[in-house]
Amino acid sequence: MKNKKESIQNKSEVEKVLEKLTGQVGVDKEMLISSIHRLRENGADADDVALLGVTLYNILLENGLNESDVINPDRLLNKIDAFVYEGKFEKALELLEVIDAVEVYAHPKNLSKTVYYTSTILEAEIIFKKNLKTKKEEGYILSRRPYYLNLKAEIYLQMGRKQDAEKAVAEALKLNPCNFDSLMLKAEMLKDKNLEKYKNALYECYEVAYTKAHMIEFYFHLAEYYEKKKNFYGAYLTLTNILQYDDESLISHELGRLEIEMNKTALSRFTKPTKHEISNFCQTEGIPKTLPRENLFVLVLLEKDKTLDEEERVVLKKILKELTSKI
Repeated sequence: MKNKKESIQNKSEVEKVLEKLTGQVGVDKEMLISSIHRLRENGADADDVALLGVTLYNILLENGLNESDVINPDRLLNKIDAFVYEGKFEKALELLEVIDAVEVYAHPKNLSKTVYYTSTILEAEIIFKKNLKTKKEEGYILSRRPYYLNLKAEIYLQMGRKQDAEKAVAEALKLNPCNFDSLMLKAEMLKDKNLEKYKNALYECYEVAYTKAHMIEFYFHLAEYYEKKKNFYGAYLTLTNILQYDDESLISHELGRLEIEMNKTALSRFTKPTKHEISNFCQTEGIPKTLPRENLFVLVLLEKDKTLDEEERVVLKKILKELTSKI
């Protein structure tokens, strides 16, 4: 809880921003967004940052946004998706700044330990206990800020603003260095720069994978690496690993496309590889066939943890069922 002196100081910062509002929509929106970023970086209280977010939201409402007066992040995320679909990227980013501003965050100046951001208690148990092997005192808060920053990066990429996307992902990874989606975005931005760095970044994603969806995405992108190296056979073999988690319909189109590429240059028509050939290739290339063992071990241990609430337990059971249903 902030003391009186700190409260007055932070409040005066917010008041200075509000007093500078000009009534010019474009100028005020830009000023509020930059002030939200500055205050948050300087460790301002979450309520002060949220107040600027609410002010920004009211300006959007007064200038054509057809929404409720109450900020509902889930509903507004749907609105953001609609804006992105329509190509209205700036509108999407402005609304994203609103829900990010009202989201809970830690106050770095008031903390004696490193605090990481996670979407669920389950993720915190899996990611931070096993993958952040550090000696410093750590904790976590439940917050969707990394998700919002990832979404911001995806929008920037669609706009061709790669540097802004990289900055958003870097901020997300600072909050949660083991977030799979942030690491995957980081990897994707390396794809056209350096293929080997892209591959290494994909294996960083693998190290924090703990769901069926994570593993499928990892194999898809690793197959893309081999395809970009013109190793279409390697890409094909890599994709077949997905069959451990789903049926062939998920990858049939990609496999067919790769067959066509191979038949263009092969002396004889392509024949499907045997399990032995797939296994040999994965072993030679060091491609993992399963989830990281320590992550799976944590999942199994958590299943016996009586402190998980019912909602977390349902999520955990779903994850384990998806991981083992094809094995």
